[in-house]
Amino acid sequence: MEHAARWSLEDLQEFFAEYAVAIYQRRVHSGLVVAGFPELEMSPNQAYGLMVARYGYIVCPPQSHHYCKRLPIEYRTIRPEGIQLDYLLYDDPILGGYRRALSPVPGKGRKWPIRYNPGDPSRVFIFLEGAWRVLFWTHLPDPAVPFTTRMLQEARKLLRDGGLREPSQQQIAEELVDLQRRMDSSESATARSRRELVRAREDMRAIKRDQARLQFGEPEEPPPALSLVPPAGEEDPAQDEVVDLSELEEFEIWDPGGRGPGSA
Repeated sequence: MEHAARWSLEDLQEFFAEYAVAIYQRRVHSGLVVAGFPELEMSPNQAYGLMVARYGYIVCPPQSHHYCKRLPIEYRTIRPEGIQLDYLLYDDPILGGYRRALSPVPGKGRKWPIRYNPGDPSRVFIFLEGAWRVLFWTHLPDPAVPFTTRMLQEARKLLRDGGLREPSQQQIAEELVDLQRRMDSSESATARSRRELVRAREDMRAIKRDQARLQFGEPEEPPPALSLVPPAGEEDPAQDEVVDLSELEEFEIWDPGGRGPGSA
């Protein structure tokens, strides 16, 4: 089936993303309306721009724990050699006292909750000692240069095609470095490899943006307490304010279906 398919699932996903960005987000939709302005037609991009202009733009996630809590979760045992996820091993000295330890999640035995970015297999995240910790792949060639899931899948495919059914961590790392060199080499590039390179580079730019604005290892700050009425201080006790309704300015009631103040 894979040999007879015209496009792979990755190609279809890429085509759909291009359609959403280039066509759907720019097309006017009848469901996007503004209260009081039924004749106004907008696209999703225009509606988003209107809301940002009105309410402002919030950089999200502002803190590392917001980012990590939105990532997928898997439960894994902290073994003596580290944590294994999708064949790769992740480790850090901070795991020293937690190897083979019971999980803080009831009913999970020794399996701890691990957060991971599906597009960035170079690292995973675990919550220890009141803060989120980063666990790098034990054979990561360069922590400053993340690799993507596409690159990992391609490297493992090349190793399997070469006769290695279960390659070691070191063999995967070496194949990743070799794959990156061949992708960067223009003389050996094909149409397929160039597409893969463009996608991998875009994935790496997104990964670097996420990593640049996150600070790990800092204690998670509790959210501020919410209250409907702010507490009154002892020096400034709360007092009821008397409002004379007769002194309020009267405004005309706007009727969106009418033609003007004198319409019948």
